[in-house]
Amino acid sequence: MGDVVLMQGNEACVEGALAAGMRLYAGYPITPSTEIAELSALRLPQEGGKFIQMEDEIASIACAIGASVAGVKSMTATSGPGFSLKQENLGYAVLAEIPLVVVAGATASGKTRLAIELAKAFDGEIVSADSMQIYKYMDIGTAKPTESERAECPHHLIDFVEPDTEFSVADYTGLAHR
Repeated sequence: MGDVVLMQGNEACVEGALAAGMRLYAGYPITPSTEIAELSALRLPQEGGKFIQMEDEIASIACAIGASVAGVKSMTATSGPGFSLKQENLGYAVLAEIPLVVVAGATASGKTRLAIELAKAFDGEIVSADSMQIYKYMDIGTAKPTESERAECPHHLIDFVEPDTEFSVADYTGLAHR
């Protein structure tokens, strides 16, 4: 067996897109797809590609469509509300048969409740893999489990890093393996 690589879904998404030839990412930061933008900003220049943070969701899909028309493999990512904003341009891309990758991350889909119920049923524990839930005081916009939800079963890697502290994927990986 080859080397085992531990990565989150958003990391795998970016690495897969790069392996498939993505050379432009145009996006607007919105949870849960912000990590795709962050990783694309880091990795694309290493592969000779470009990252563009657009002013909104509509501009991000328009830019990705334009790049695709010019022959550049492009991608954008968003969540439910952002996906709704992209519909007109997405419709155009479909009708014009323009190749395009749009990653839509689910929000408000009940993942927290499902994880808690599974942990309780199997006497398990929850290790958060959300890049924003590690930070203290960032309770709005992160869908962080409430105190009462965290009391239902053991939770790890939530609310333990000060917002002004550097914390890398390597730091997270080291703690997650404990």
